[in-house]
Amino acid sequence: MAPISIAFDFRLLAGPVEHPPIAYANDGVWTRNAGQESRQLYIVWQSSNCPLAWSPDGEWVYYGNVNQVLALQHNGDGKIKLWEGRERIMWLLQSCARTGRLLFRAGGRLVLCEPEGLERTLFKGEFFTLDASLSANRAIFWMKEKLILLDWSEGSERTLISDCPVDFAISPDGQRIAFAEGCLRLFSEPEFTLLSSASEAATPSFSPDGQSVAFLNGDYELWRVNLDGTDLTRLAWVTGPLVTVGERKSSYACKPAWSSDGRFLVAQLTHATDCPSKKEAKIEHASVIIDFQESRAEVWPGYHNHAIFQPASGYGSFR
Repeated sequence: MAPISIAFDFRLLAGPVEHPPIAYANDGVWTRNAGQESRQLYIVWQSSNCPLAWSPDGEWVYYGNVNQVLALQHNGDGKIKLWEGRERIMWLLQSCARTGRLLFRAGGRLVLCEPEGLERTLFKGEFFTLDASLSANRAIFWMKEKLILLDWSEGSERTLISDCPVDFAISPDGQRIAFAEGCLRLFSEPEFTLLSSASEAATPSFSPDGQSVAFLNGDYELWRVNLDGTDLTRLAWVTGPLVTVGERKSSYACKPAWSSDGRFLVAQLTHATDCPSKKEAKIEHASVIIDFQESRAEVWPGYHNHAIFQPASGYGSFR
């Protein structure tokens, strides 16, 4: 099988990127440092769709594995069980650098864990997906085509949008929502703004300053656009023949990950190399890391659910 080929925006120079440590998942949990081979921290025997998160001090990688939340030491020397229950960890694992809190979905519950080990249930409900802004104590749920805003600091809950796609992201300040379904739109109550007409827009991800959104188009293109609709840029894309999401029966898109200073962006791009009749396509992945400050971009074998570490000194951390 020929290696996947990636092209970049003409302003980006292809070559090694001096990036902070990056965690990712594939057949386990791995970390990658600039200029070094990847290190496996944990072998996954039962797959989980839960994203990864770093502890504020960078010593640990948090991972949701089936019905546990684990802390894995970045050098591979240690493992701590932070949480265990009967419910399956689902789709969300976020940490807050300023407080050391963890937020995740366990079955039908939204669970918040404090660094001291205290746990509380913020929400119970039927099937839901969500995004959250921990610094603002807010979460937004998609449930039965409704977007619901939960503010646990005020104990309030209300419907924002009554008819909405499931693929969305909340801005760092908790005030705006980007969502994708046949295009990329921005919701800033009560107005909607079209950011991109990309027909397969997916997995929007706000920059840390909340001024731009990175997103994928069809699993094979990485884009960025400002919230005022300017500077819509295709940053990286797969070259060669492509197979549509419909033909390969499912999407492998993972939300692009930003460093906390907005300098680095990492994403997975997917190429379907073969699509036999009535069968799943053969899939090949590539990870793309972009350094906007140095205008450089690098490619390595692709994996899921990236998380970039950036130091945040003086804040709480699980032990």
